[in-house]
This record gives sequence, structure tokens and C-alpha cells, in this order.
Amino acid sequence: NAGRKAINPVLQMPLVVGVPGAEIESMSAEHTVLQLADAALDVKIGDHVALAVGYADHTLLMHRRIHVYRDGSKVDTWPVVRD
Repeated sequence: NAGRKAINPVLQMPLVVGVPGAEIESMSAEHTVLQLADAALDVKIGDHVALAVGYADHTLLMHRRIHVYRDGSKVDTWPVVRD
């Protein structure tokens, strides 16, 4: 669930967080394809990978809450309010 339906890549592609040597190769409607350098080859299909989203309008509409991280540690969870 990390494709264009959930993440808007138009203004800026998301960045892979916490996996040195991993870059986004492409995005389809529902999936993101990563290019992994040798140092990142321990990432396997099904693993959770964090992405830093550059533009969040579509991302917010698809989710009920935002997990807030600072320096790699989760510090809060914010509800997404819909009026």
C-alpha cells in the first residue's frame, strides 16, 4: 500500500528512510519498487520500509492517523480529522 494511490509523487518522490543503499525505482498505482544496493539486500518482500513523503495531500486522505517520528523514534500519533 505504498503506491501512487496512497502517496503523491508528482511534486517530490518519497525517500526511503533507514535503509542505506535503497532508492525508489518506480511507483505503480498500489506499489513502490525499490532498487537495493548490496548493503540493503537484507530487505525482503513483505518487510515494512519507512518512506518520507514529500507531498502529503493524497497520503492524508487514505489513512486515519499519522505516526510521528523524530530521530528514528516514534514520538506521537496524530488523528487525521475529516470534516
